[in-house]
Amino acid sequence: MMPVRLRSYQRALIVVISASVCAAAGAAEPLAVDPIGGWQLVKVSASLLLVVAAIVATAAVLKRLKSLQAANGSHMKIIDGISVSTRDRIVLLEVDDQRLLVGISPGRIERLHAFERPRTAGFDELVREAGGQPAVAAEAGG
Repeated sequence: MMPVRLRSYQRALIVVISASVCAAAGAAEPLAVDPIGGWQLVKVSASLLLVVAAIVATAAVLKRLKSLQAANGSHMKIIDGISVSTRDRIVLLEVDDQRLLVGISPGRIERLHAFERPRTAGFDELVREAGGQPAVAAEAGG
C-alpha cells in the first residue's frame, strides 16, 4: 500500500478534529432527559397522521372526480377484461344498449362479438314467460 502524502494544512485539520473529538468524549456527560420525549413523540405522531389523512383525502377526491366524470355523459363502460397473453386482452364493453366483446392487441382493436343488452325483467315476469304462475299470485288467487 502506498503511503498517503498529506499537506500541512490537512495534517493540522486532522489534529484539530482529533483533539476536539477526544475532548468531547472526555467531557461528555450522559443526558438527563431522553432526547425523544413525550412531546416530540406526540409531534411526530400528529405529523404522520396528518400526512396519512392528506393521502386518504386526495384519493377520495380523485375517486369522486372520476365517478363524476363517468356520470357526465359517458356512454361507454368497461364491464370486464381478461389478459390472453402478455400483450393481448379481451374486454367486454357496454356502449349504450349493446355489449361488445373486443380483442385488444398492440396496434389493433377488433370487435369479436356484439351482444344485445339483456333487459332486466322481474322474477314474476320471467315466471309468466316460462308458462307458470308466481307462487304469491297462486296463493292469493286460490
